Amino acid sequence: MTIATDPAGGKTTTASSFKNATRVQVSFVTAAEKRVLAWLAARMPAWVNSDHLTLLGFAAQIMVGVSYGLSRYNRQWLLWGILFLAVNWFGDSLDGTVARFRNRQRPR
Repeated sequence: MTIATDPAGGKTTTASSFKNATRVQVSFVTAAEKRVLAWLAARMPAWVNSDHLTLLGFAAQIMVGVSYGLSRYNRQWLLWGILFLAVNWFGDSLDGTVARFRNRQRPR
């Protein structure tokens, strides 16, 4: 199955030649964050799946933008923006962890 053809070189990429990207995480909080995410994934209710968490993260990011926009009229919206950023981290970081923990990753 051909996925892409490079017009310049004529090379094709097939599903069988796909290589996973290497994750590089070097923040000083990486180890602690991984432990927290694994702990949360193990305790996540079965009815919550990675798609729910992706949607939560996306909606929270939209609300960050809305909060920043509304902060023009009331500076308290900046505090709401911080809360929505935390919710975004929760959903965005945990969606992949839950998928890997439950072995429900998307096929490549």
